[in-house]
Amino acid sequence: MTFPEYGGARFSAADVEEYLTELAENGWLVSTRKAGKGYVLEPSEETKIDILHNPRTNEWVIQVSPDIEEKLPFSCVRLLNSMHNFQQCIAEAAEYLGVDLNHPPISYRLESAKPATNRMSLAKMTCHSKVEGIFDPYFDNKAIATLMTLIGLGMRVDEKLRILTSSQAKKRLTEDMLESFRKEFDLLPEVRLVGAKSHRRFFLLANAESLIIGPSLNSLDHNEVLIRESSPQDADFFEIQWKQAICSF
Repeated sequence: MTFPEYGGARFSAADVEEYLTELAENGWLVSTRKAGKGYVLEPSEETKIDILHNPRTNEWVIQVSPDIEEKLPFSCVRLLNSMHNFQQCIAEAAEYLGVDLNHPPISYRLESAKPATNRMSLAKMTCHSKVEGIFDPYFDNKAIATLMTLIGLGMRVDEKLRILTSSQAKKRLTEDMLESFRKEFDLLPEVRLVGAKSHRRFFLLANAESLIIGPSLNSLDHNEVLIRESSPQDADFFEIQWKQAICSF
């Protein structure tokens, strides 16, 4: 008896790439394996989901590394013959690693040698909510230029964006640049000056989260970590500083 050759999955590499593109647009790091044999999804610096593809048979295998201590090694019991099953298996792999792919990643490491990637990643980490406030004691004209780039990459900001900077940075923040920013993006940002210099830098998001930024927006390309948090401490700190701050522009 001659058996037919197994036809593999009933979905294509193009279907997988479209799905992974959506994840990448939400801020998750996705890369291609060599020789077109699949992809790598990295939920964090120390974990990865290998998506292995045999293009000849169109078969897919999903693996996780490393294995989590005190848990059984990851195993997907689903037959990967449909795109739905494939996505379910990816979700199970992410859950094994303690990650929810339905939301942007909670952290990302900036790298000094990757300025374009840094800006893209920062914009994606806020794509689920609007930026309502910026606390950056070094916010100046260069920071506005960075903010313009981030908006162009998809970052959404509230029409009445509140910005806290310092009197030292004000020397490099001109009213002409701020007014140009207002006109070009049809926004009404308000800038105030904090009295005491603080090295904290963060965004306040409309969903009650904050995004902690290591470097200032005027010099973003350093080896630092972005962290998204849901603690109210930054919002409380911002409101106190805002009330005490000096009105500027």
